[in-house]
Amino acid sequence: MANSSRLAEVVALLVERDQEFKPIETAVSQMDDETSEPLWSLAELMTVLQVKKTNKVKDALNRAKVAAAKNDMILADHFRDGSLYDADGDVLLSKYAAHLVVMNCDPGEGNIGLAQVYFALQVDRQHLEDEKRLKSRLDVATEQHKLTGVAKDRGVKNFAKFNGMGIKGLYGGFSADQVKTAKGLARKDNHLDYAGSEELAANLFRITLTRAALARQGHRSEALAC
Repeated sequence: MANSSRLAEVVALLVERDQEFKPIETAVSQMDDETSEPLWSLAELMTVLQVKKTNKVKDALNRAKVAAAKNDMILADHFRDGSLYDADGDVLLSKYAAHLVVMNCDPGEGNIGLAQVYFALQVDRQHLEDEKRLKSRLDVATEQHKLTGVAKDRGVKNFAKFNGMGIKGLYGGFSADQVKTAKGLARKDNHLDYAGSEELAANLFRITLTRAALARQGHRSEALAC
């Protein structure tokens, strides 16, 4: 599971070298509308990294696409046609695509070596944050199971109503379906499967606090539990 100390170390390294890495971040063309992740302009990135030979850039891009395909990455998600973003002739790269491109460039040329360190740290950070989020999601599922047992002992039979009250309490009166709609999810989806670490932590706090309150409840009452 997630190594919190390693995540803190990676973040500290990114902060420590912020001024060195800042030029690389200026090559970000825009943010992805769906994921809110940065998209790097290949042309801008290579300019910042002082790589001038077009044939070398094309070779690095092609090798990056081959590597992505071999790792079952959907190329269209990571290598975007620039013309779709009013950038004719350019390619917009996801963080992972940009990482693959710079790793396939000569580290001795321009600022490629610096970029390789930057993207390696960014990808490592994302991997560790994903692991941390997964652990939080499992913790929420475990505590929800415990809450169900305590609630049943306190007389709860209508668990749709009981759980719905908890969701409304945390999400400003929104029902689970309304939360899904706001997130653009289907009704069959569980909104917690798409929640970030902060949102999962809030739900974990809600669930553990509710279980503790029910444990102190002196008699069986579904209405009181709700």
